[in-house]
Amino acid sequence: MNEGVRTPRAANSPCTQADLDSETIGGRLAAIVRRIPDAVAITERDAGATFAQLDASASAFARAIETVAGSSSRLVCLLFESKIPAVGAVLGAARCGRAYVPLDAGDPDERLRFIVEDSEPVALIAEGALLARARALAPDGCAIIDASRVESGEGPRFADVSPDALAYVLYTSGSTGRPKGVMQTQRNVLFFADAFAKTLRLGDGDRMTFLFSLSFGASTMSIFGGMLHGATMCAYDVRRDGIAGLADWLDRERISVFHAVPTVFRELMAGLPAGRRLAQLRAIDLGGEALFDGDIERFKAHTAEHCIFVNHLAATEAHVIAQQVFDHRSPPTGGILPAGRSPEGLRVLIRRDDRSEANRNEVGELVIASPYVSTGYWRRPELTAAAFAPDPALPRSRCYATGDLGRIDGDGLLHFLGRRGSRVKIRGHTVDLAEVEAGLAACAGVKKAAVVAAEADDPAAPVRLIAYIAAASEADRRAALMRRRLARHVPSYMLPSAYAFVDALPLTAGGKIDRKALAALPAPDPIQAREFEAPRDVLERAIARIFEKLLKAAPIGRDDDFFMLGGDSLSVAELQERLRDAFGADLANPAEGATVAQIAEEIRRRRAAG
Repeated sequence: MNEGVRTPRAANSPCTQADLDSETIGGRLAAIVRRIPDAVAITERDAGATFAQLDASASAFARAIETVAGSSSRLVCLLFESKIPAVGAVLGAARCGRAYVPLDAGDPDERLRFIVEDSEPVALIAEGALLARARALAPDGCAIIDASRVESGEGPRFADVSPDALAYVLYTSGSTGRPKGVMQTQRNVLFFADAFAKTLRLGDGDRMTFLFSLSFGASTMSIFGGMLHGATMCAYDVRRDGIAGLADWLDRERISVFHAVPTVFRELMAGLPAGRRLAQLRAIDLGGEALFDGDIERFKAHTAEHCIFVNHLAATEAHVIAQQVFDHRSPPTGGILPAGRSPEGLRVLIRRDDRSEANRNEVGELVIASPYVSTGYWRRPELTAAAFAPDPALPRSRCYATGDLGRIDGDGLLHFLGRRGSRVKIRGHTVDLAEVEAGLAACAGVKKAAVVAAEADDPAAPVRLIAYIAAASEADRRAALMRRRLARHVPSYMLPSAYAFVDALPLTAGGKIDRKALAALPAPDPIQAREFEAPRDVLERAIARIFEKLLKAAPIGRDDDFFMLGGDSLSVAELQERLRDAFGADLANPAEGATVAQIAEEIRRRRAAG
C-alpha cells in the first residue's frame, strides 16, 4: 500500500512544498503510528484508542468502504455521536481516497436528508444506535455500513491516493436557503493542519480538547492539526454535558491546549471563581467570532503565566486565515483583537467594491489568495464561480472572496470587522439568514417571514436572530409554536431567539423586504409579551426556580418556555444537568417541550412508568 508515505518529519517541523506535493492523510497517519504506536490518540469519557488502534480502525473502515464502493469515487456520509469510531471512519475514508460528508445527529432529518441526497454517497456509515435513522435517510443505491460490525484485520492494498483527492465535503449555511458543500483536498487539509499546529507548537504529549461535531469545520483542526501531530484528542460534548463541569474536566484530563469558540470560552470563564486558574493549560486557541480586550483579561485571570492566547481567524473554505498570539504581558489593544498574520503560503487581500486592492487601514472585503483554499462548492458551479477565481499573481493559486469585512493596519496585522450581506456568525457557526427564512417559509402558518441579526449592547455577547412573521391565522401567532415548527427544518444554532408577529412585512419602493425598517423596530420582549400563570404545585415551582437561576429572569410561570426566555443550545445543557440532579430525569427533546408545565408533566410520566 502506498499512501504518500515519506520519512516522518520531526514534531512541529515545517512542511515543505515537496511534502505537500506528495503527502496524504493516510501517509501522515502511518508516519505517526511508526513513531508513537502506543501513545493515546483520542479519549472519550472512559474509552480511548492508541494510534495503532486507530490505524487498525481506519484500515477496517477503508476495507468496508472498498467492499461496497468498488471503483466508484463517490462520497461517504458519516452519522455518529461517538467521536472515537467517527474519527476511525474519517481516517478510513481518507485511506482509500474517498471524501467523507459528516452528518450531525443533532440536526433535523429534513436537513440531513437534503445533504445525503445532494452528496449522493456510495455509502452511509452509522453507529449502531443511529442505524434506523440512517436507513430512513439513505437514498436508493446508498449502502448502509453498521460501524459496530466493521472488524479489524489485514489491511487492503489500496491504489495510490493522490494528495489532490477530496478529503471531505462540509455542508454550511447557504444564501439560496439550502446548505452548500465546501470541498477540500487532502493536500490542502495538511497545509492548514500544519499552520495550525505550528502556531500552537502542538506535538507529542499534548492533550487537546475535541469539543466540536464533525460537521463543524473546526473539527478538522482537532483531527488533522492536533492528532496527526502527535497530540491526544480529548472529546467532551458541550451540548450533552454542559459547561458547568468543563473546568473540572479540563483539570482532570490534564488538558494542555484548549481549542474552542469564544462563546464557550466566555461561559467557561464566567463560571470560575476569582483566583481559580486552569494551571495545566499552556495554550488557548479561539476562532469563529470576534475577540475583545475583555477576553484577554479573562484569559489572564484564570491561566498560568506560561499560557498563550491565540486569536484564530478561519473559514470552512480556508481553515487558517490568520493567527495572533497574546500572552500575560500583552497590553490592551483598545477593543477588538487583531486577527494577526497569515501563514506562509497564504495571502490576505483587502478589496474595494470596484475590486481594486485597498490601502493600509482601509476597510474592504477580505479575500484569501493561496494554492490551498477550497476547490469550491460541491456541484454548485454558479456559487463556485461567484466566490473563487484564479490568482493573477501566482499560477497555482486561487482567490476566495470571503464576504467578510476587514482591514490591514500599518504593522501588517489583519483586523476582522464582521460579515457583510446576509451572513452572520453565531457561536462560531456561519449562518446565512436566507436559510433560516427558507425554513420559516416551509413552516405551517407562515405567509411571509424575514430574519434580522441584532447586535447586543455587549460586543462579546452572541448575535441574536429575530424572526418577523406574517402569520396565516391568529392561532399561528405563538412564538413557542413557531420555534418548534422551525426546529424541524434547521439546526438548533440557527433558531431565532425572538419572534415578532406583524400584519405585513415592510417593503422598499422596489418591492423587497425593507430590512432597515425591520431592524429599527423594537425587539420583542418575551417577558412582556407572555400571559403569566403561576406554577401550580411543588414540582412546577422547583422547575421554575431552575429556570430563574439559569435565565436570570423572574418570576417564571408554568407556561413559560425556556427557549423563548433566552435559553439556547448551550444553556439547555445546563438545564438538562440540573433536571438530572434534582429529579433524575433527562429530557429526550427539549425543543419539543420546554415549558415548566411540559417538563413537569414529563417527569410525572416517567415516575409513573417506574
